[in-house]
Amino acid sequence: MRRRFLIWPTLIVILLALAMATPARAAEVKLEHPITVDISGPPARSVARPAATAQIVTARIDHYNICSANRDACSVTEASNAVLVLVDQHRRFGSWFISANEICRAYFEAIVGAIGGSATMVYTKLHADGCPEARDGGKQFGNALFYPGGVRQSGQAWFLSNPGRNCAVDECRAMLCVKLGTFAGAMNVCTAHIVRQGETDENGNDLRPVQAAEYIFIARANNDLGRRLVMAGDFNLSQNELPDAYDDDANLVNGPTINAHTGLTKQIDHIFVQRLGIPRAFQPYCPTTASDHCWTTGTWGIPIP
Repeated sequence: MRRRFLIWPTLIVILLALAMATPARAAEVKLEHPITVDISGPPARSVARPAATAQIVTARIDHYNICSANRDACSVTEASNAVLVLVDQHRRFGSWFISANEICRAYFEAIVGAIGGSATMVYTKLHADGCPEARDGGKQFGNALFYPGGVRQSGQAWFLSNPGRNCAVDECRAMLCVKLGTFAGAMNVCTAHIVRQGETDENGNDLRPVQAAEYIFIARANNDLGRRLVMAGDFNLSQNELPDAYDDDANLVNGPTINAHTGLTKQIDHIFVQRLGIPRAFQPYCPTTASDHCWTTGTWGIPIP
C-alpha cells in the first residue's frame, strides 16, 4: 500500500512583477518567491473554434521536458531539437496548452514566436551557464506554460520545498498555474518539475513524494469551483509512487517517458486531468536525437458548461 502524504504548506499569493537581485548581490539575497514572466507572440491560429452546437469540446494538452541547460543528459543540439519537436507537434495537432520543463528563457521566447499566442515562465534558476542568451542577455531557466488555446486571466507561482537551497543562486523547484478562459469554459493549467531521485528533506526522507503532494494540494486549493484543472510535469516518480490523491484524476500519458537516448525505462512524465468528460491517453513520442524525455500528449473531451 502506498504511503499517503498530507502536506499543509503556507500558501502565498505571488505578485508577478518582482525585481531580481543583481548578480553581485545574489549570494546575499534570500529569494522568497519565484519570479515569473509573461510574453505574447503573434496571434495563435492553430486552435479551431468549436461548432456553436457542440456539447463537448476536445482540448489537446502536451507536456515535454526539453532538457536544456542539462549537459550531462543532453547536448546543445539535442536540446535545440527538442524545441523543434515541441513546435512541430503543436503545429500538427493544434495543442491548446503545452507544459515545458527544463527550459531556458531563450527557448521560451523562440517557442512563443513560433507558435503564437501567450505564455508564462517561472524561473527556477536565475542564471544557468548551459543556457543560450535570451534577448536581454539573461540565462534564466525553469518551467513554462504555453496557452494558444486560452486567454490568460491570472497566474501564480510557488516554490516547493527546497531544503538547504538559496533560491537566489541555486536551482529551486517550483510550480506554476495559469487560469484561462477557453472555448470549454474556465480552466486552470499547472506545471511543475519534481526533484530527481536521491534528494532528501532535513530528515533524510525522499523529497520527491513531498513535492508531489505539495503540488497537488496547492493546485487544488487555489482552484475555483467549476474551473477545470490540469496538472502536468516531470514528476520523477511513476504513477504508483505518487501520493494517493493523484488516483482521483485521469492520466493522459500512457507509456514510458524517460531514457529516450539509451532505452526507455519508466513513465515519470504525467498530464493529470479531472475524471469528467472524455479523457484519452496517448503513447509518448520518443525521438532519440532530442531530449532524454519523451514528448507526451493526450486529449480531454470537456463538457461545455
